[in-house]
Order: sequence, then structure tokens, then C-alpha cells
Amino acid sequence: MFRTTAGMAAALGAVIADLPPGFHAVAVADSHLVVGPTGAFLLTATDGDPAEAAARLGRLAQRLRVLLTVQVGTTPYLDALVVAEPGRHVSPLAPVVAPRRVRDTLLSGPELLTVDAVGRLLAGVRAAARDLLDEPAP
Repeated sequence: MFRTTAGMAAALGAVIADLPPGFHAVAVADSHLVVGPTGAFLLTATDGDPAEAAARLGRLAQRLRVLLTVQVGTTPYLDALVVAEPGRHVSPLAPVVAPRRVRDTLLSGPELLTVDAVGRLLAGVRAAARDLLDEPAP
């Protein structure tokens, strides 16, 4: 069981390091964007207040959607997920996923994105990287 932010970050890092072929991860601000056949996921790890993390991640996801719309020409659907021990937190911005369930969450489900679509999203994120780092304060 992970009790510290460093532990949550390490748990998320371990999942990202072990992604199968076809899945790619890009650091975005203090979060990670994982793109693969099952979709695009924006993740952050915390052992602090999940509501605070969800609000921050929700703002980042919205900003990323806008920037990707400009870069890619379509608005991608992004699942924003907070990696933390589950509790009573419920947020429409980003649900909480326990560290032990992150891998299954990313890999399970139907294949929604083609190899070409994954490549376009990754190229769009890389092109928008500077704008993402300049995220305005809430």
C-alpha cells in the first residue's frame, strides 16, 4: 500500500515503464499522458487531497484538449485519472484510481485508436509542449 506522494508517483512510474508495445507516455506538466489503442489518458499521482488533484488535472486536460484541437484538427477524448488510494472522493473532473488498478484501466477495453491516430496525438502533444508548460495559475 502506498502512503506517500513519492510512493504514488513511483507506482504510476512503474506502470508507465511497463506499458506494452503500442502504448506511449509523455510527461505533461506534473502529469503523464498515456496514449495507446484503448485511448488517451491523462494521469497524476497524489496522496494529498484527491479533489485538489482532480481540479488541477481537469484544468490541464481541458487545456490539452484545446491545444490538441489546434495541433491535430480534432478534439480528442481524454480520460483524466487521479492515482491515489480510493476513498469517498468523487469528482466529475477526474475519478480516483487505486495504484493497483491503473494498468488494467489503461489496457482494458476496446481498441479505439489506430496506430496513425496514436502517432498524430503524440505529435500534437510534442508540438504543444511549450504551451502546456505555461499553464496559467487557477
